[in-house]
Amino acid sequence: PPPPLFFFNQTRASAILSGLVGSEMCIRDRNSPEQEWVDKIIETLDLKDRLGHRPNELSGGQQQRVAVARALATKPEVIFADEPTGNLDSTSSEELLVFLKTIVTELSQTIIMVTHDSEAASYADRVVFLRDGSIFNDLKRPTKEEIISTVSDISIKG
Repeated sequence: PPPPLFFFNQTRASAILSGLVGSEMCIRDRNSPEQEWVDKIIETLDLKDRLGHRPNELSGGQQQRVAVARALATKPEVIFADEPTGNLDSTSSEELLVFLKTIVTELSQTIIMVTHDSEAASYADRVVFLRDGSIFNDLKRPTKEEIISTVSDISIKG
């Protein structure tokens, strides 16, 4: 299986990436299942009109989506995501989170996501809350309200 892949919300991390053209994301056989997968990623992340652009020609959110696309292209078993929606507008964030939830279900992938966004966390099957390096709480399929309540508890007991 492919090794785990990481993507980050920092534009500097994305800036080192070249655009999708010329990268491993451009698969030569347009009819291969891999190309169909890459095309689905490009469409879902709304990158089609950005394929020929260099990193300095992309907004922070677009650079973030390129980093996500590159991480997802090889269908790794585990994806580590640091604030994956940090540079995205609300619509792009929701589209990405729905897509990530879909690939967890359809491809049996594992996503380990670090986020301070209760909305993003609510898409998870499991949310582990840390306080001072220890597990404070562990929720299975939590609602946004349960996440907010737990964050409030962490603050009160802090």
